[in-house]
This record gives sequence, structure tokens and C-alpha cells, in this order.
Amino acid sequence: MVHVVPSILRAMLAEPAIAQCAALRRVSCGGEVLPYEVVQRFWATLTAELWNEYGPAEAAITTTAFHCERSASGPPVPIGRPIANVTTHIVDAHLRPVPVGVDG
Repeated sequence: MVHVVPSILRAMLAEPAIAQCAALRRVSCGGEVLPYEVVQRFWATLTAELWNEYGPAEAAITTTAFHCERSASGPPVPIGRPIANVTTHIVDAHLRPVPVGVDG
């Protein structure tokens, strides 16, 4: 397993030798937005699992995770669901809860 920010994953995928990393089983990304074009390049290059993780930088933790599957359809790449023992709240600019499906 390797955990990198998406900009580093992009650089790794630009190296032809990365395609020969057959032992790599899982890659998780966090710390930046994971661009869909990086996900597409990943699928064209590797067979490992890809996870998009999100968490507040101030706390340096992962709070949500999304398993990027090959069948996923287009951008944006979701940040996923809360991990075990974590609750998340989506709020607006005034810290009021927003309905499901609404950006916060």
C-alpha cells in the first residue's frame, strides 16, 4: 500500500516503470482534490485498488473514504462516506445543515 497526495500520484503515473509494479495492491490519496483524469490514468496503468480519502488538514486524519471503482462514471471523484467511528456533518456557510445532495 502507498498513501500519496494526488499530485505525487500524477507524477508517479508519468513514469513508465510504474506499470510494472504488480505487487502494489492499494493506493490511497488525500490532502488534495483527486482529479478524475488522474483516476483514469491510474486505471489505464495499474490494477491496484484506488481510494480517495478526505480529512481536515488541521487534524491530519482521514474522516471519509471512497473506493474508486473502474465502473465509476466521471467527475467529480467523491470523498466517500465516514470511516468507522466517525460522524460527518455537511453544513452551509452559516453552519446550518444542508439537505442530502447539496454542497456544503
